[in-house]
Amino acid sequence: MTQTSAKNVVRINENKQLLVESPHTKSQVVGRSNLDANNRQAWYEFGADLEYQFVDLLSRQGIPAEINPQKHGNKYAPDIFVHGVMSDLKTQQNPFFTAGKKLCDPSWTVTFNRKDYVRYKNNYPYLNIYFWVAWEEQERFGVQVSERTGVWLISFRQLRSAIEHGLPEHFYETRKSPDDRNAKSSFLLDLRYMRKIL
Repeated sequence: MTQTSAKNVVRINENKQLLVESPHTKSQVVGRSNLDANNRQAWYEFGADLEYQFVDLLSRQGIPAEINPQKHGNKYAPDIFVHGVMSDLKTQQNPFFTAGKKLCDPSWTVTFNRKDYVRYKNNYPYLNIYFWVAWEEQERFGVQVSERTGVWLISFRQLRSAIEHGLPEHFYETRKSPDDRNAKSSFLLDLRYMRKIL
């Protein structure tokens, strides 16, 4: 399956892996993302394409899903509805290689911004969160990480409880300026404590 837009070409192979060509990257394949982690606008554009792909992926699996109509006027609104429940999509194409410093297994670790945690707690406490993960087996920083692909689900209520009970938190060294609107920290989550749906 292929989607073409003025911004990105997003392909999903038979293993539900993402293959992307984008104006931000000359050649981007699953597990490789050359987007600047601090370029929020580039990530919004990239994420918008993936939301449509994700809805299509779920629909082809017989799971009713649609883009949240509020997204057309508010890019900060939760992304999708799945089974009629307001939900947000998080995609992760690169492992968090240094998760071991927080006693987490990088082959199973995904991140969730504190900024999103505060926003959801105040505005969307009954949200569901879907993590769409796709990375290859690889090694960086002397850390070997296993291939991981699939879709995992956790309710915000479950996530909030885990955070309040002390999930590890990583603070970004490059985002200390008060003028930087990017999240200053992220919680580290283990996919094995979520429900895998695909």
